[in-house]
Amino acid sequence: MCPTLLQDEFVFLLQEARFHVAVLQNTNPPEVPSGISINIPICYLLKRNIVMHLVLFHEREGNYWWHGNLLSDPRAISELSAFGLSVHSVQMMKTEGAYDKFETEVVRLDGVPLLIPKDIPRFLHDVSSSRFIECSHTLADSFHRSHGRDTTHEALRFVHRAWKLLSKAKTLLDKLGIQFWISSGTCLGMCTCYGNTIVSLNTSEESLLFSQCQCTEHKVWNEACC
Repeated sequence: MCPTLLQDEFVFLLQEARFHVAVLQNTNPPEVPSGISINIPICYLLKRNIVMHLVLFHEREGNYWWHGNLLSDPRAISELSAFGLSVHSVQMMKTEGAYDKFETEVVRLDGVPLLIPKDIPRFLHDVSSSRFIECSHTLADSFHRSHGRDTTHEALRFVHRAWKLLSKAKTLLDKLGIQFWISSGTCLGMCTCYGNTIVSLNTSEESLLFSQCQCTEHKVWNEACC
C-alpha cells in the first residue's frame, strides 16, 4: 500500500478520536539518508487535553531503526510552538537517532493501534547513546568517481569477513553492556574514504573499548563505520 495512504489513514483515525494532529516530515535533512525517501513523516504532534510527541521509527538497510531530526522540517519550531512545546522541551529528536531493533507490543490510544517498545526502561537507557550521523553520500560518490571501487574477489571476501567479525563483536559487547566505538584501522578508514564500505587495503580491524562506568562520551552511530 502507498505510504501516503497509510499516513492519511492514520491521521484520519487520530482526528476521529478528536486529537488535533500535526505531522512533521524529513523535508530538509542535513544529509539525504540512504534508502529513506525525502518528505517521509518523522513524528506526529497530538493534542487532546494533553500534548503528545509521537516519534516514528523507520527501518534502515543495516537492519536497525532510525528516526529523524525535528529540525529537518522547516515548520518544526512554529508547529511545536502551536502545541506549547519547543525543541528544547521535547525529550527526543534533537538529533537523528539509530537503535538496534527491539521487541514491540501493541497498545491502543482511544482505539488507535500503536506499537511501543516492550522493554521501556531499556529503550530509555538506549536513548542516551542513540545519536546518528549520516554518511556524506555526496562526498562518497565524489570519492568513488575519482578512485573507483575495489570489486576483486579478494576485496569482497575481506569485506564480508570484516562485517561478520564486527557483527559478532557488537553482539557480544552489547550483551555484556559494554559501550564501544571504532577508533582506528580499516573501519576508521571507511569514514575517511566515505561510503558504506570497508577499505580492503588494510587487513586489520581495530576497535577502542571502554567499560560503561568509564565512558563519559555518548556513543555515536555512523552508517559508514558501524
